[in-house]
Amino acid sequence: MDGFVGFLILLGIGLFAAGPVAMVLAIVLFNKLGGINRRLNKLEGKPEYGSYGAVPAKPMRPVPKPITPTAPTASVQSPPIEVKTPPPVTPSSEVIAATTAYPVPKAQLSAKGGLELKIGTTVAMVIGAILVIVGVGFFLRHIYQAMTFGPAARVSMVAAGGLLAFIIGEVLRRRDYEMVAKGLTALGFALLYAAVFSGSRVYALFSTEWAFGLSIIVTAATMAYAVRLNEVFIAFLALLGGYLSPVIISTGQNLPIPLFSYVFVLSSGAIGCAMFRRWRAVNWIAMVGTYLLYTGWFEKFYTPDQMQTALLWLGVFGGMYLICPILYGLLRKVQAHAEDVGLVVLNSAAVFYYLWQILNADFQHAFALTCAGLGVVHLAMMEVGRVRYKEDSNLQAALGVLGTAFMTVSILLYFNRTQPMVIAWSIETVVLTFIGIRYQNLWTKAMSIIVASIAAIGLFYHLPLHNSVDFHVFVNAPFATWCCVSAAILICHGLWRFLGSSDDEESLFMAQIFYAAGAILLVVGCSLEWYAHCDWHIESRTVGDSNFWLGIIVLCGLAILAFLARPLPPQGQVARCFGVLTAFGGAVWTALVMTDVYHDGFMIFANVPFMIAAFFVGSILLAAWFVRRTDTEREGRFRLPPALVLGALILVWVLLSEQIYQYFWCKNKFVESVENWRFSAQMYMSVAWAVYAAVLVILGFIFRVAGIRYLSLTIFAVLLGKINLDIWDLGTEYRIATFLTTGLILVGVSFLYQFLKKKGFFDAVEK
Repeated sequence: MDGFVGFLILLGIGLFAAGPVAMVLAIVLFNKLGGINRRLNKLEGKPEYGSYGAVPAKPMRPVPKPITPTAPTASVQSPPIEVKTPPPVTPSSEVIAATTAYPVPKAQLSAKGGLELKIGTTVAMVIGAILVIVGVGFFLRHIYQAMTFGPAARVSMVAAGGLLAFIIGEVLRRRDYEMVAKGLTALGFALLYAAVFSGSRVYALFSTEWAFGLSIIVTAATMAYAVRLNEVFIAFLALLGGYLSPVIISTGQNLPIPLFSYVFVLSSGAIGCAMFRRWRAVNWIAMVGTYLLYTGWFEKFYTPDQMQTALLWLGVFGGMYLICPILYGLLRKVQAHAEDVGLVVLNSAAVFYYLWQILNADFQHAFALTCAGLGVVHLAMMEVGRVRYKEDSNLQAALGVLGTAFMTVSILLYFNRTQPMVIAWSIETVVLTFIGIRYQNLWTKAMSIIVASIAAIGLFYHLPLHNSVDFHVFVNAPFATWCCVSAAILICHGLWRFLGSSDDEESLFMAQIFYAAGAILLVVGCSLEWYAHCDWHIESRTVGDSNFWLGIIVLCGLAILAFLARPLPPQGQVARCFGVLTAFGGAVWTALVMTDVYHDGFMIFANVPFMIAAFFVGSILLAAWFVRRTDTEREGRFRLPPALVLGALILVWVLLSEQIYQYFWCKNKFVESVENWRFSAQMYMSVAWAVYAAVLVILGFIFRVAGIRYLSLTIFAVLLGKINLDIWDLGTEYRIATFLTTGLILVGVSFLYQFLKKKGFFDAVEK
């Protein structure tokens, strides 16, 4: 009897999964029949029929008659011509009909809807569909845990819901509700994925083989439907739901074979789409979803006895996503996009990372041989790309660099190179760079980049820098080796910058790349050296951590100046981008660590940590001044100096708040007990916000920068919200001080705005 029930369950799931396939085939058939019917009507001269009757034929535009020139007659004198102003013309019915027959182009109509229309249709539908998929997944998980009906009924209900969503979506699509229809169709496929996954892995209603076959059916139906209608939105959301199903409907069991088989089917669907459509969004969601699920399993369940399973599926997924992003270009002999090449690089990096996690500790020689195999595979793919479309130099260069890098890493791992060899590589980098620039040899230039990469990788291979307390900070051989490699790369930047042609884009770009690489490598080396000092030479762990965090703030400030203080960095956007990233990351780091660097009482605003944070803010402002002095961007575009200044002012606001709160907290904890210290901290924070906002208003008017004034008004708005939250906890005297200070300052700000408005301040052009 149990076998018969299981057969009925499998039959029901199969029918539900086969429903989309039948629907897809029907849609394709009806589309083909409709196309044939339209062609026959066109050949026979019959009118075409749309959804609401006959489609009217477009009226013919009137063709102006040609003007036949006549020879002028000299003997006849023409009377003077009286010019009359024509009366206003009222459009006739024919003109209105012609205008209706030839509508205004979409480019003119879209200007009225603009961003609001796009957000209300596309963006809202994308976010809504994703939220519905996630919400349905959690609802399923809830009913799995709370409801009393059996597993077969639960899975059947999910499958029926998926089929119903697909049918409703198709009906809406035929009635021109495109975005809603896409969301419902994708939801239907996602529910079918959830039904198959839960029926196999959660309830074990059918075997892995049956789940594999049903997943193939659902995936084939999904991708065939999306490819046939050219709907990337449906494919994306369906795959998103497919990858979310194992996360939401999780049992916490270690079942790698069912999980990875299911992921393999989803990845195969993405490859099937890549054969016919160039959908980068589908490639992204498939690759990211695959590696996220692999990472989740690896971090939670991996043990050395599962090494074969982990390596097998890592090889499968790595091979699939080496091909998937570039498959469309290889089949049709077109150039790969930058995003496609980026996916290939990310896939290689992910594979290398997990190989290192699995093999490096106990199987280093096997790791070296595996890296050599990866190098051979990438070089072989480079040759395939060259044969298929030799003009795609970006893809071939990326695969060549990856292959060479893997081969080089395998040599390093197998022979275990030492630090003197790293120094030799850095010297070789300088020599090759000079020869390549001097004689304009492309291969020599490429080899200089490869050798520089090898030297940098060799530094990380010998980490940690120190294994004992026996070293002097910043004066030791390992750190000297690190500085030698960094200096060699910076020298190469100088060669590209000063020996290369100033009009050559290659020289300008390579100078930026070498400068950024050398500067980043030097900052990383200083960070590692400072960490070793704080770890080995400072006995107190707490004090050591605080010193390390503060040291990183100093290094970030220096790095900002190194990237933005021209003429130290080369001209170009690469150094500027790294400077902006360093400023943003350093600001976030400073705001986070300043809450954990105090371990005793201190004088507010006059202490070393706050001075270091002030140095970082000053570095941002100084960098903004340097950029403004050399900024050649046109007016009206995004300009970096105001953005840097605004970010520094926001950071000052955060630092002031943290400083006041930490002062009262440390005083109460380490010095003496302070009654209602939280109330005092909140009150002084509110007063400081009001004063700081008032100062910003004045600065905004002095320097004519509207962004600073907007920031001050934002602080006032946040302050009002804070006061409404604090009013119930503060004492009477604190309420009086807070309200009076804030109110008087706001009155003064209002008066200042009105005064300057009368003086015509806002009529002038501002920054």
